[in-house]
Amino acid sequence: MAPFSRLRFSAYARDLERAILQLSREQRMGIASLRESLKSFPGASSLTMNYKDGGRTEVYAMGETSIEVPAGASDTEVADAFKKKLQSSPTHSIRRQRLAVP
Repeated sequence: MAPFSRLRFSAYARDLERAILQLSREQRMGIASLRESLKSFPGASSLTMNYKDGGRTEVYAMGETSIEVPAGASDTEVADAFKKKLQSSPTHSIRRQRLAVP
């Protein structure tokens, strides 16, 4: 076994950090892209995200609607959570019924 080398350890740490950042970029669209993908929902342009429980939970707010998802949730999971919440809200149901009436 080779002796411990600070230089080699630093190189491994740097490479690991780059790999993690790259994976993060590939899997997360970012708040601007998430706003764009949710633009059909009321308040999507005001979408914000905060952390709760020491960073273990992400809290997204859009208009008067907010959801909580585990930290690191994909943008698809965030969008699905909003869709589920909005579809179950009484206001959204009323709006859907009004649109269905000729």
